[in-house]
Amino acid sequence: MTVWMHYNCTGAQNARCSWLLQCPYREQIKAIWSAHYDEVGFPSLRRRVVDTTRPEQVKQFFRELAQHVQHPVRLAVRVPLP
Repeated sequence: MTVWMHYNCTGAQNARCSWLLQCPYREQIKAIWSAHYDEVGFPSLRRRVVDTTRPEQVKQFFRELAQHVQHPVRLAVRVPLP
C-alpha cells in the first residue's frame, strides 16, 4: 500500500485532505506519496561517509606536495571546529 492510499481523505485524515486539496503542489505531493522505493532511510549514506583523515596524513600530504612545488605557495587550510 502506498502512502497516498493510506492518506486517502477518509476518517481522521480530513484536515490533511482539506489542506492537500487547497495546496498548489498537491499533484507533486501525491506523486511522491504514491512512489514505491526499493530502499528506505538514507541509502546513499554508505557511499558518502568517508574515513577520518588523521593529522599525520595531512602533514604527509603537505610534505609530498612540497617536493613538487617550484616556488613559494600560500595555501589556505580550513580546520573544522570541534
